[in-house]
Formats: sequence, structure tokens, C-alpha cells
Amino acid sequence: MAKNEPRVRPSARPRVRYLLFAVEPVAGAPSRADLIQRIRGRAPAKFDAWLTRYEHGLGILRVARGEEREARDFLSTFEVGAGVRLVPKSTSGTIAGLERRLDHGKLGRGERKGH
Repeated sequence: MAKNEPRVRPSARPRVRYLLFAVEPVAGAPSRADLIQRIRGRAPAKFDAWLTRYEHGLGILRVARGEEREARDFLSTFEVGAGVRLVPKSTSGTIAGLERRLDHGKLGRGERKGH
């Protein structure tokens, strides 16, 4: 960063929240590309929703801060396919916070040492 460029204050940066969700039943889980397309096509623009991580029937959806309650409601009523739905599990300000809440301690990352 150049000396004359002002630093962006943390309070001026866009704030986001992360929602952990599960696909139930896992056997009916769509591909990542298909799920991204469906969520972006149906989610209200104010959510600024983006699928951050997704594998093994678990996903993390990034949404605009302040919209997490409505985003959880959206996910709980969202049907991915016949009998396949998304179930919100937890909300956090960081992906790491959600990962700590998972029993296996990972989502979208390789094996960690000692695990």
C-alpha cells in the first residue's frame, strides 16, 4: 500500500455472516454448481448470498450482516429437489467459528495433522 493511500477502516468494510447448513437427505445432495445456481436464482439480492464451502452434504453460505435471520428462514423453506431440503445449523461471523462447531472439525479443507 502506498503511503498516500488512506487505510480502509474496518467499520467501512462490508460485514458478512456465515451460515452452516446441512443437505437432508445427503443422498439427494446436488452438485456445488447446481446449488450455487439455485440459491443465486432464488435468494433475495439483499442477502448477497454466496456458497463459500460445500461438500459431504454440509455447506457454508455467506450472507450480508443483518440478514442472517431472514437467510436462515429462506434456507429452511428452500427445497433443492424432490424431498431434498437445506437445514440451517449454525451462524457465525467467521468460517473458523463454524468449523469449531462441527464434530469433525473441518469443512472444505484437507486433513489436519493429528486428525
